[in-house]
Amino acid sequence: SPARRAGGTGRAVAVLLSGDTHVEPWYDVTNSGHVAGDDRVTRCTACATLADMFAGCWDGTTNASAACRLTGESDPPIGLWESHLDAFSAAEAAARKPWPGLPPEVLPMRPDGSLGLFFFVGDAQAHDYAAPYLGGVDEPSAVARLQTAALRAALRRLPARHVAWTVGNNDGPHGEAFVAQDADTVALAGAVLASGVVASDLGWTYGGDGRPGVELSQEGMFNRTGYYVKPLDPLDELGLRSAGLYVMVANTNLGASNVVQSNAIATDCARIRSAGGRFYLLGHHPDTTPYLLPEGCRDLCRGSMSGHVHYAADTDESGFTQVPAISQAAETTGFFIASISADNDFALEVTTAHDLWTYGGEAGRAASAADWTRRAAGAAVAGR
Repeated sequence: SPARRAGGTGRAVAVLLSGDTHVEPWYDVTNSGHVAGDDRVTRCTACATLADMFAGCWDGTTNASAACRLTGESDPPIGLWESHLDAFSAAEAAARKPWPGLPPEVLPMRPDGSLGLFFFVGDAQAHDYAAPYLGGVDEPSAVARLQTAALRAALRRLPARHVAWTVGNNDGPHGEAFVAQDADTVALAGAVLASGVVASDLGWTYGGDGRPGVELSQEGMFNRTGYYVKPLDPLDELGLRSAGLYVMVANTNLGASNVVQSNAIATDCARIRSAGGRFYLLGHHPDTTPYLLPEGCRDLCRGSMSGHVHYAADTDESGFTQVPAISQAAETTGFFIASISADNDFALEVTTAHDLWTYGGEAGRAASAADWTRRAAGAAVAGR
């Protein structure tokens, strides 16, 4: 559960770690809409229009908006995504209640009512989300609307300045977001920038090659590569500003050797070191993220994480965390709630025994925040 102490104030900051939600906007509750022979997807392609995205769920070709019943094994409707956000809110709110031995005056008081931080490690978009399987819907428009809907759900619960949003291989053009400035990438970038999650709030600029220069703002660098850095708690609502923490969000679709992104990472490592700061690193692919940082930068990283493989694992000795999936097409359908504080020098570390929340709702009914529960110590993690 969220820890109870943080930098010099007797409190900690909760961090929601989740990814691979794979939201399906035309969810077929019959589990028969397996596009491209993919049993991870149940989509009513005959129902697919832009107007009907997220209008409800579907029973074959009949609108079933009153009952978004989960199949238990597929990419989910947006309700499962929303339920995990509500479960985090409820868990953090409960953690802020008084407990034995700790006086109420040391509890965190957050003026905007925000509950902590949210690190999303990519893949908001359902599998097989491409024109041949979208029933004639314009693909870039479908990309933009899905990202917008997922982001808005998060931002109804947390302010954009407390959210870090990673691009996954199923976001935009499959496996190729920001490899080129194609229509899907442009749509994806536009939706994320419109949310305010990525902003030029540090005033950092880059040359066209990612080195120090003036050609690209922070937003411009994101538009070019999907990479950005943001300060954590810039308004000091969570008591973190004096800790000098940042989150570095990389686009692993570009691999570990993309020149512009690699140069930008090195440039920003130097800036963070000069400011006396440290950072967390997010990237979607676990076979790429650990190799993104240059040798002289790794001592500044207080934790790194990825998604993609749809199971959960403890933070390892290098500080890397494997984040599970929200999708039910997963070995572990779950999320972590971590905490950062001065007590452990702001290291972001979790274990499946203490920090993993999993979905236990029955197939055949809609998702609820109450269906997410903290895993009991000693219980097996699905698929591992």
